[in-house]
Amino acid sequence: MIGIDSSAETLPALAKRIGRTRMTVWNWVKTGVTVGNRKVKLAAVRVGRQWCVAPDWYEQFLLDCNPERPALPESPAAEKRRLAAEHARVKALLG
Repeated sequence: MIGIDSSAETLPALAKRIGRTRMTVWNWVKTGVTVGNRKVKLAAVRVGRQWCVAPDWYEQFLLDCNPERPALPESPAAEKRRLAAEHARVKALLG
């Protein structure tokens, strides 16, 4: 099951924040972007009538689209989200 939290953004909200159109972001989800010889898609999940994207999914999409880009240090907020997700996964596995 894919987990999504309150930090997720709808496609129109993400588009507005990054300065793209809603259709551009929707195309990233639906058809993806060709990088080299592979397709890279933006992960999204439908919640009710809206499509939502978690911040980590958008960060991963950017990394996959720009493989030559140097890796930046993880932000404190991203590290906190990653650790919380790992703790939740371990807790679910252990019961």
